[in-house]
Amino acid sequence: MVAWRCFFLNRSGQVGSIEQMDGTLDGAEALHLCRLMLLSTGSYDAFELWQGARRVHAELRHAVAS
Repeated sequence: MVAWRCFFLNRSGQVGSIEQMDGTLDGAEALHLCRLMLLSTGSYDAFELWQGARRVHAELRHAVAS
C-alpha cells in the first residue's frame, strides 16, 4: 500500500511539517488523523492529504474548527 502523507502548511502556504501515515488506513481514517493533528498544533493554518503522488484533500484550519 502507498503510505499517506499529511503536509501541514503555514499562513503563506509553505510546507512546515510532513507526517507519514500507515498505508493500510482508509481515506476517511487518514483524513481524520490529519484533522486531529492540525487541531493539536497552533503552528499551521492548513493541511493537504496525499496518497503517493495524488493530492486527496486540502483543508484550512477554520474549516476544521467549525
